[in-house]
Amino acid sequence: TKRLVLSARYLEQQPEYVDVTPVFTQYPYQYVRRKMFLTQLSLYQQAYYREYMIHNFGVTENIAYGYNISGQLGYNDFIRSAKGMYTSLSASAGQQFDPGNIYLSTAISTYFNRKQVYEGVLMAEMKYFSPLMKLHRNRFRQFFNVNYTKMLNPSPVVDNVLYYSSLSSLNTSNYSDMVTGTERLMFNAESDLFSRINLIGFRFLFYAFGDIGWISPGNNLLKQDNLYGGFGLGIRIRNDILLFKTIDIRLGYYPRLDQKTINDYIDFSSSDVMSSPNFVPSYPNEILIR
Repeated sequence: TKRLVLSARYLEQQPEYVDVTPVFTQYPYQYVRRKMFLTQLSLYQQAYYREYMIHNFGVTENIAYGYNISGQLGYNDFIRSAKGMYTSLSASAGQQFDPGNIYLSTAISTYFNRKQVYEGVLMAEMKYFSPLMKLHRNRFRQFFNVNYTKMLNPSPVVDNVLYYSSLSSLNTSNYSDMVTGTERLMFNAESDLFSRINLIGFRFLFYAFGDIGWISPGNNLLKQDNLYGGFGLGIRIRNDILLFKTIDIRLGYYPRLDQKTINDYIDFSSSDVMSSPNFVPSYPNEILIR
C-alpha cells in the first residue's frame, strides 16, 4: 500500500556547551542556539520478507523493501547569526533479487537566504548483501557498502567537516581528527561466517573486513594523496538468553592513518543487532551526515 504522509516539527535548541567543537558532527549547526520549523511531505511503500543469518545470528529477521521519496521545507532562526530557509529532497529504495539484496539512497539539502546558499549536503549510498551460502558446515554472507558525501558551500564559521574514520570498519576515534575533508568516497566490504559453535548459549560470528576511500578538502577527490584504506578481522559474540547486547571485537591495520598505540588497532564495543533500512518516514529532520 502506498501512503502519503504530511508532518511538521518545531525545534528550539539551547545547547549546554555552545563553544565545544564535537568530535563527530552529524548536523550542520548542531551546537548553535537556534529555532527551527520544518515540514515534510513523504510518499512511501514498505513490505517485508522473512530471512535469517543476516545480522541476527540465525534468528528470523523481517527485512524491509520498498521506497521512500521525501521533501522538506523549513525556516531557521539562528540566534546571533543568519536567518534563512532550509530545504531537502531525498529518495531511497530497496529490493530483493536472485543475486542478493540492494538498497539505494540519495539526498540533497541546503540552507539559503536572500544573500547566499550555505551548509548544503549531497549524499548517495548503496548497500548490498549476498544470499546465504554454504562454507563447509557453516553459513556465509558477503556485504558491500558504497558511500559518497559532499558538503556544499560549507561555512567556515561552523567548521563542519567529514571524517574518514566515521565510515571505516575500524571506527576508533583516536585518529579521527587526523583525516578530514569536505568530500568523501568510501567502499566497504565485509565477509561474515556464521559459526555453528554454541557454548552455553553464546554464538559466534567471525568476519573479515576491508575499506578503501578518498577524502579531500577541495575538488580533486580522486588523487593518490587522498587515498586511504585498511583491512582486519573481527568476532561478534551474542547470547539471547542473557539479553545483553552483541559484543564486537575487531582488529585492523590502516597504513596511512596515525595508529600509534594498541587502542588504535583494536576496537572493542557492544551494540544492538543491526537491522535493514526502514522506508517509513520519521519526523522531519535535517539530512544527517557521518
